[in-house]
Amino acid sequence: MKVLTITYNYPPAVGGIETHVDELTDELSDRHEVEVLWFTNDTDSELSSRIRQVAATAADCPGDSMVLAAWKQAKVLMEHVDDFDPDVIHAHSMGLCYGLGLVKLRMLGTPPVVVTNHSSRFLNRFYSDSFSTTLKQRVEGAVPDTVITPSEELKKASQAVTSAPVVEIPNGVDTERFHPDVEPELDEYDTEGRFVVLTTRRFVPKNGMKYLVKSIPHTDEDVFFLLLGDGPERKQLRRWIEDRGLSDRVAMPGEIPNEEIDEYYALADVSVLPSLKEAISISALESMANGTPVIGTAVGGLPELIKDGANGLIVEPKDPEAIASAITSLANDPVLLDEMSREARETILANYSWGAIGERTEQIYRQLVSD
Repeated sequence: MKVLTITYNYPPAVGGIETHVDELTDELSDRHEVEVLWFTNDTDSELSSRIRQVAATAADCPGDSMVLAAWKQAKVLMEHVDDFDPDVIHAHSMGLCYGLGLVKLRMLGTPPVVVTNHSSRFLNRFYSDSFSTTLKQRVEGAVPDTVITPSEELKKASQAVTSAPVVEIPNGVDTERFHPDVEPELDEYDTEGRFVVLTTRRFVPKNGMKYLVKSIPHTDEDVFFLLLGDGPERKQLRRWIEDRGLSDRVAMPGEIPNEEIDEYYALADVSVLPSLKEAISISALESMANGTPVIGTAVGGLPELIKDGANGLIVEPKDPEAIASAITSLANDPVLLDEMSREARETILANYSWGAIGERTEQIYRQLVSD
């Protein structure tokens, strides 16, 4: 089968969607011919021959116009449909539906379209009261033949804007790379005798990083925080930490390439996701595959993944003291922490391997192609 994948997100850019698209592409490429169209401003990265980088985002158009971007994307898509002749098109954003809609209107015999609706940005727009936003989402929802979502919350929101079938398939993780036997070589961090708390998040409002940072004074002095990632809130939160004399308990090394991230999970005792919006976090999956339990907030798809008290802990969002209490409870109970570590790994092996997710995605392709 020939699969044309289109996306705004692909490595070396860092993020959960980037990892998902890359891993799913690798899994499907073992059995199918896959070509990736990456609409991006980064057209300089050296990638494999199956990746086509195209400057066709709103940022590439006068006035950051999505309308012009959609026309540009449609033109590129039609050229690739003619040249590659795919059996199915798989888009990894509802925002790509505008260009795909123009392709469907202008080309006869367009291949079936699958859209994976990953993004919490979609949820932010879905929950807004804007009439124009609601209308735009219904236009997006008219294009796919099938929608895939990684969480129940995104599934319900997608069903409200499309008449196409909506199927929940979770995000996945490489269980051979992320495993409990990884040996960290991170001597630059003074973690000897300390309980290590890790987060791997962009410092943006929806990720709730300020609530994790504000939990630090409520934890014991032998708890060490590794806050990975970059973003607009990072400098302000670093200054907040410095002003309170907490710098010796915190490391903020910035953005870490994904190929190095497994060592950080191995170094950590627990990961924290203080999210305000979330689907099924790739970071949570990677951490749990490593046998590092996750403390997550009761938002989005996190409660579907984290079974409170079994493979991790769930706390309410926007509550620094609740985060601190969860950290303290695990730091003071090594037996419970060890049990959660084993259960976290078992949860991932049973439900979130890329082999299982690739097979479920292929089933959708086969059904559409046979219809």
